[in-house]
Amino acid sequence: MVPTTRTLLASIVDYAGLFPPAESGMQEAVREFARARSSQEGWMLGHFVLPAARLDEFENAAATLFSRASGDPWPLSLVSPEVTDVEVERIRPFNHRWRSRASVRAMEIAPLEPDKILRTAGRIPAGVDAYFEVRWDSDVECHLAAVAVSGASAKVRTGGTTAAAFPGALELCRFIFACAGAPVGFKATAGLHHPLRGRHGLAEMHGFFNLAVAAATVYQKRGSVDDVAELLESPGEAFEFRDSGVTWKDRTLTLSEPEMARHRFFRSFGSCSFQEPVDDLKELKLL
Repeated sequence: MVPTTRTLLASIVDYAGLFPPAESGMQEAVREFARARSSQEGWMLGHFVLPAARLDEFENAAATLFSRASGDPWPLSLVSPEVTDVEVERIRPFNHRWRSRASVRAMEIAPLEPDKILRTAGRIPAGVDAYFEVRWDSDVECHLAAVAVSGASAKVRTGGTTAAAFPGALELCRFIFACAGAPVGFKATAGLHHPLRGRHGLAEMHGFFNLAVAAATVYQKRGSVDDVAELLESPGEAFEFRDSGVTWKDRTLTLSEPEMARHRFFRSFGSCSFQEPVDDLKELKLL
């Protein structure tokens, strides 16, 4: 594995096994997250994602694992249609009880109008990152301006249960450029199980490797909208991975550039499977 691969993929997968299409039970999802953390590819794993309303259920399911867990605490991300007082009030005591084993680190909020983004951001507890979902087919710049003022990050949906839920390369590209212009960091969710763009099932799915390289390219101001849209659609053979960086066409990102973009700009993507992205990367000999 070349260093660029590890730089692009460190902590990139937010495990969302409770959500469609996997819809695992809580016990099954907790066990899978524990297994993935202890695997050879555990460095790719980010948050355990769960509905905010199911935090108590998660605690009951994971308590035994917490009691014998070692290493860094499990980072949790709570998904909420809106941030309620009940959800907020549960976070501090939960983090206190399990401070060396698990910690709520983020909240992901369903699409809201700009004025409500600002009000909601003020209710997020200190030390918890906020990700506001922004629809790629909405007034993106207006919503991202509110996200930027609130000091939060954005979330974009890159797939779903119908073909219409998948943004085209140009639409996703424009979203990335809008985030860079705001400026706000972002995460992605849905439809990103595979490293490279291709047809899987009902639609052309974006590749998380394409997205990571595209985000780094935009963050480093290395290409136009048309260039980056083409990059998002490029097959694996269009990229060259070296110890010193990654090359696409005549553009090279040195090792430190994608690292900076991952840290400050493209944070992660949600996937209901951890093993599927790992298996695909191994098949491509990128792991």
